[in-house]
Amino acid sequence: MKKNILIFVTMILFIFFIQTGNAADYEEAKIFFQKFVNAQSFEERKECGRKILIVAPESDLGYFSEGFLFYNEKKIDEAIVSYTKAIKINPKFTLAYSARGTSYYAKKMYENAIKDFLTVIELGSYDADLYFYLGVCYFNKGLNDVAIKYYTQSINIDPLAPLSYYNRGKVFSEIKLYEKAISDYSKAIKLDPKFAEAYCNRGAVYNKLGNYKKAIKDYDIAIKINPNLIEGYLNRGNNYVDIKKYDKAIKDYTKVIELNPKLEQIYFFRGLLYYESKKNKNALDDYNKAIELNPKEGSYYYKRGIVYYETESYNKALEDFKKALELNYCRAEVFYMIGNVYFYVLKDRTQAQKYWREGLKIDPNYKNIKNELEKYEK
Repeated sequence: MKKNILIFVTMILFIFFIQTGNAADYEEAKIFFQKFVNAQSFEERKECGRKILIVAPESDLGYFSEGFLFYNEKKIDEAIVSYTKAIKINPKFTLAYSARGTSYYAKKMYENAIKDFLTVIELGSYDADLYFYLGVCYFNKGLNDVAIKYYTQSINIDPLAPLSYYNRGKVFSEIKLYEKAISDYSKAIKLDPKFAEAYCNRGAVYNKLGNYKKAIKDYDIAIKINPNLIEGYLNRGNNYVDIKKYDKAIKDYTKVIELNPKLEQIYFFRGLLYYESKKNKNALDDYNKAIELNPKEGSYYYKRGIVYYETESYNKALEDFKKALELNYCRAEVFYMIGNVYFYVLKDRTQAQKYWREGLKIDPNYKNIKNELEKYEK
């Protein structure tokens, strides 16, 4: 569920128009602009915008309309330029600030977006969406307390907007105020019983609290509402991993892959489960796919190396372990496994000792290496 990113402020009657060019043309542009504001469909707005551009192209309304058309063609930079021209002509044009703010938001230029949204509020508009997007901007900047403040103000203005509760719930979850998060997600669900993402996120909070039964129930509902909700299958799969129901987790991860075959981490996670289930060939296939999609992740090579080692493909295992180190996956367990290949397979005790000692530098308490060195030194 998403709000329309282009905010049309409710206090539109308080826009101050500044005439430029021919008076009759500008009056006609104002008529089209009012129709633009009251339009019930996107196509109507586009048509009004085009007409404004024809009759008063270099006016505040003309540049605003140009920005609107650019924005909806995904030409965000051009839209910002046009909205800025409109604002330069008419510094009290609230809708232009609002629209430019949404353009900055789309480019993740949150500081600029915040400045524009606050300007709209200073000019006298108290639209709930403005406070909502201020909350989103501050959340994306990592300022959770400020985000909560603005989401709460949005809710105070419009207490029937499920997305405001949902987003505030996300912040509460982020700062580990889980009961408050559950309360907000529940309110969002009450307002919109078909809000699949709210069920999914509430399920994730239940999972963190160890209430796996409630979590799975929420994921089931989310998936029933939206059978293509990747997060529903992924979260439920993670839940099944936590309670060691690996077959069910594999089934959910497989569904995630069906919905998005480019998520290399899911192949990796499923590979881990296949390995735990003693299905080495399946694990190897998944690790291969994960590496194909992301050849720069060292942990993938390490885990594939483990499968090669256990299936006695020692040269391939050694190659993968060293590749993991090359990619900065420098864990004690990697040095331990390289040492094992040298010691037990290649009979090279010097190299084995070298790698084991390197592993202890990373984790001086790594038991497996300490045990091997004790045996070696006897």
